[in-house]
Amino acid sequence: MPANQMADQYLHTFRADGEFPGGLAFRKALVQADLDFTPESLARIDRLLRQMRTQLQPSYGAFTDRQDNQNFLYLLCFYVGAVVYRYTGEGYAWYPYDELKQVAPPDFLAQYPEAFASSMICMLEESGTFLPLSSILDVLFGDDPERSVLASADQFMNRLSDATPIARPSAPLALREDKVTGALRAAAGEAGWAAGFAIWTICEGAALGRMMQHRMPNGQRLGVALMHGSLQEAFDRLENNEEGALESVLSYQGVVGLPARRSEAVVLEVRRFGEAAIMLTMVVPFRPAGATAGFAVGRPRVLRPANLSAAAQQVIAAGFFEGIDSYRPAGLLEKYLDPSV
Repeated sequence: MPANQMADQYLHTFRADGEFPGGLAFRKALVQADLDFTPESLARIDRLLRQMRTQLQPSYGAFTDRQDNQNFLYLLCFYVGAVVYRYTGEGYAWYPYDELKQVAPPDFLAQYPEAFASSMICMLEESGTFLPLSSILDVLFGDDPERSVLASADQFMNRLSDATPIARPSAPLALREDKVTGALRAAAGEAGWAAGFAIWTICEGAALGRMMQHRMPNGQRLGVALMHGSLQEAFDRLENNEEGALESVLSYQGVVGLPARRSEAVVLEVRRFGEAAIMLTMVVPFRPAGATAGFAVGRPRVLRPANLSAAAQQVIAAGFFEGIDSYRPAGLLEKYLDPSV
């Protein structure tokens, strides 16, 4: 049986409460773990495996020799792989190690030597080689508290650990009047204006090209479409600030790893130059106009700096919404906002 078909069969049989040849160990515990294919379910698997290690103190050899335990481990292996490739949306192929030995180059086999942990390998189309069994066995039999099934999967899902959503202030805020607060508010304001322009550009299906927006010392805005060159060259141009701007925003279309899924997003790299320098990265997730449900945007989020204080979040929110409200036509964010995006 092809390994992809085997993986589907394992997952379907479990969800249908079917029978596994040789049995399935710890079925009740797996049901209680609520394997709903969300990244958060991998944390529940970590808790289950740690409880088993503490309470059962299993012996590696005796445990893995039993068919019902092997079915338990392979079910988790296929499940963890499915969580990752469902999240990333990339193509995948499962390979038993015996098949890889026949086709893989020697340096690959040297990097992944034959063992139970490598007996079933998931090859992800974009992200590469994933061994879910390795982290599962590490948590179940190892004593390193830092090892985690979720952490291993997150290396491939690339979720953002801290992507703070911001909301429109319900009332005018009394903010401090100092240089840093003023600079942060101004930088966020330029991000808001750039977000308004980006939403207007893509709401009916147009592509969002890379765009550099500058606010000059005289208060005027200067927009530059970056038609050629790499993204790294665009970043270099942003940092060099050859135009002598007070604030600059590089906007482009990217993909961000939100807690539950990946999403297309308007990425806003913001720089405030001068004495009170600011570096800020914000994103506005969106659902493309060509989607069945139509175009929509999610809540704006701050990616960097991480772990912002509540006061800093308030300043950024105040500036961002001031900026997007100043863009014309007005009201684009509210018109297309869908918090589920």
